[in-house]
Amino acid sequence: MHSCTMIKNTIMEIRDGCRENLVKYTAKAFFLLPAIERPNILEIGCGTGVPTMELARITDGTIFALEPDSESCDILRDKVRKAGSQERIKVIHCTLEAADLPVNFFDIVWAEGLLNIIGFEKGLLLGTRFLKDKGYFVIHDEIKNGGEKRRIIARHGYSLIDSFMLDRNTWLQGYYRCMEKRLLDRMSTQPVSEYDAKTFDNELRDISAYRERPENQRSIFYILKRKGKA
Repeated sequence: MHSCTMIKNTIMEIRDGCRENLVKYTAKAFFLLPAIERPNILEIGCGTGVPTMELARITDGTIFALEPDSESCDILRDKVRKAGSQERIKVIHCTLEAADLPVNFFDIVWAEGLLNIIGFEKGLLLGTRFLKDKGYFVIHDEIKNGGEKRRIIARHGYSLIDSFMLDRNTWLQGYYRCMEKRLLDRMSTQPVSEYDAKTFDNELRDISAYRERPENQRSIFYILKRKGKA
């Protein structure tokens, strides 16, 4: 395997391992929904599937995991295969805009992180076309512009049934310090090339930059219900 691919895979594994510290909040959001027997869940922007695998663990439903990055899809497919969950998790390599999925079909649309990339309102509208009337849309998003986001939620036919915040300490202790420790451990215990060392240093600088931007150190889960047609 090429060195660039190996180091990228190593960093992805470290990120996934640390991101798993936060899946209890995925579970918390899911259990704020009313019980739905065998729900069809569309997860948009699933990445390498850390929340995907948690959703599969806590529900008896089927998850359609949508992700435009092919390498992330490959990693998630490998996780699904190892877990023997091929019948319950369908990995789809596609953008949300180009998704060829049944409209008004899913009981739940789940988005952890995508809407702060493509835009809150855009993501909400694109996801809505796949959601049943009176279905549920769960969004994990950055904390800023909360007032405007709540207006967007109401404007597009949703009621906000619950929300909760992940504060600075949750992200710092649960994810960033975990990342920092694992990166430093990897550098100190295994030989690294000049390229690898530079890549690790860039990751560590990103963590330091995070600490200097307090406005980016919190996130929020919104649990929404789509209003039925009159």
